[in-house]
Amino acid sequence: MKTTTRTTPRAEGARRPAKDGPSYARLAFLNAYNLSLFLGGAALAVYLGNLPMAAAVAALEVIWLVNAPGSAFLRRVWFDRVVAAAEEAEATERLAEQMAELSTSDQVRARALAAKKARLVRQAEANRSLTADLTLDELERIDGLLTDFVELGVRAARCERHLADFDFASLNRSWLLYARQLEELGAGDPRREVAEKNAAVLRERRARYDDLVRTLQTTRGQMELVENTLSLLGDDIVSMVDASDIGSRLDELRVAMDAVREVQASDYTSDPPSAPRLRSTG
Repeated sequence: MKTTTRTTPRAEGARRPAKDGPSYARLAFLNAYNLSLFLGGAALAVYLGNLPMAAAVAALEVIWLVNAPGSAFLRRVWFDRVVAAAEEAEATERLAEQMAELSTSDQVRARALAAKKARLVRQAEANRSLTADLTLDELERIDGLLTDFVELGVRAARCERHLADFDFASLNRSWLLYARQLEELGAGDPRREVAEKNAAVLRERRARYDDLVRTLQTTRGQMELVENTLSLLGDDIVSMVDASDIGSRLDELRVAMDAVREVQASDYTSDPPSAPRLRSTG
């Protein structure tokens, strides 16, 4: 029996922010059929010098633009299909750009995940009883797992590139230099004030370094979670698990990933540690 899409708080919070709706008026006007008829009719009226014909062409265009955007029939059979095709092309282009940012090993993992996802969808379609119970929303979320994995991979790649350029030895040498100045220089010495400011900056840089390391480790764990969840979904489909369990599993994955993202965001806004975690002079 066909189940309805669940609207639990977890499921609602799992969805990404929706974009603004498509401009149906723009679609009604800027399409080859309308432009060819309107411009062709207008050009013919000008060529013939027929003002009534020109007025009729303009009136028909106004009637079309007033009524076509609100037509449910046209949206269903034409406009929505155009919008869906454009969004799919945009998503494919964006995914290709993100794939190029991944490390070579992560690109291999992403391609393997895409193949696994395609195989999973084929298995779901072959299981008629399961396909009948799976909602469109659940199928879309399965399809979105690859996008989630690639986005995580891009974040991990950026963290790794930045950490690779982080000169920790130089940072530690600078810290020792300013720590020694703070011990030797007395209060009121302008050099001490500069040393204190530099030490504070170095302390924050080390704190950000630690944040990046935690973010990288967490992101890598999330990538493995996506891979493991997709494998488990494949097991569920082959085992003919109830469709509601598959939906719940997808909800749990999304909520877990969003919760980690929120924690990571709060880490960047928190104050750095009050004490430096660098090698002391002793």
